[in-house]
Amino acid sequence: MDVEQWRDLLARARSAREKRPGTKLCEVVLDQQLEAELRAEQAVCLARAGRCLAAACERAASVGARLVVADGAARGELLEQYQELRREAKRARWELVVQREAIGLRSHHDLDESYPLPPAPAALGPA
Repeated sequence: MDVEQWRDLLARARSAREKRPGTKLCEVVLDQQLEAELRAEQAVCLARAGRCLAAACERAASVGARLVVADGAARGELLEQYQELRREAKRARWELVVQREAIGLRSHHDLDESYPLPPAPAALGPA
């Protein structure tokens, strides 16, 4: 933390202490510092889960693009691979939703815009 951050933390701690008479200033500072560290860790976990989802969607999209133009035995093999990657993407999305709900975010509509799941295999063309 730089000096400005410490000053801000101390000012917030003094304000919080006024609301909690009898509390030592150092306790309030430590509480606020711990809360800031927890929020930072939550952000890191959310970012990691988002990257995992994005990577899973990209892998599925790559195989999906090859699946569209494939035929015969290659198509069957790619279809199995695509279905597995699509399951991984759905699992990664679920894990991100769990992370978001754990910190109190209940609306997930923006996930569909930011991380569109790969379409069902039937949407990629005839078998």
